[in-house]
Amino acid sequence: IPVLTDNPSHIITFVDPSVEKKGVELDIDDRGFQQILSPYALPALGIGKHALTFRFTDRYGTTQILEKDIVILPRPPIINSPVFLEDLLQITGTGLANSELILILSSDRDITVHETTIDTEGKWEIEISNELLREGIYTFTAFTRRYGYASNLADSITFEIGESDRLFLDKTQTIHFSFKDISFSNIGAILSDNIDLGLLVGATFILGFL
Repeated sequence: IPVLTDNPSHIITFVDPSVEKKGVELDIDDRGFQQILSPYALPALGIGKHALTFRFTDRYGTTQILEKDIVILPRPPIINSPVFLEDLLQITGTGLANSELILILSSDRDITVHETTIDTEGKWEIEISNELLREGIYTFTAFTRRYGYASNLADSITFEIGESDRLFLDKTQTIHFSFKDISFSNIGAILSDNIDLGLLVGATFILGFL
């Protein structure tokens, strides 16, 4: 049985040690003992600490009591791809309804924290003014908090803000940008920063020449 888990219906497996197979009983938060069979799924426990008391007969015929505590944590929130609007960065996602959402935005200069409340439908939104975002690489993640218990961190997302473009990066996708941002003044820098793009342009030119 884990001490901490974000699965409110954690599955327990066990073996009845009694010779006569008298069975195993479980009491959750002093609600009374009930006989259970392995595997047993806990009944959707709420966020917080819960006391599990097992009662069974050992192989010598003696009644034994085993007490365990389990803490149910909120599940990490889900972060959608951020959207750059005219004058702000909009970050949205989903999470545990009616809980706190804490967003952590870090760069090579500093770390900022933004908080909001997840609505009754499990949706949340945070907007950050573009004036607060200087050029550089940013990484953000988030966690939810309910009744003083915090979830694990959500999968992080990384993006870069440059002079004329905003590039989104992650662990599985390549950099994406808009061709309308390419001009004679910055094409050299773009090709030097994106070797694959330079190879593509060069190969296209050679094929066209042939």
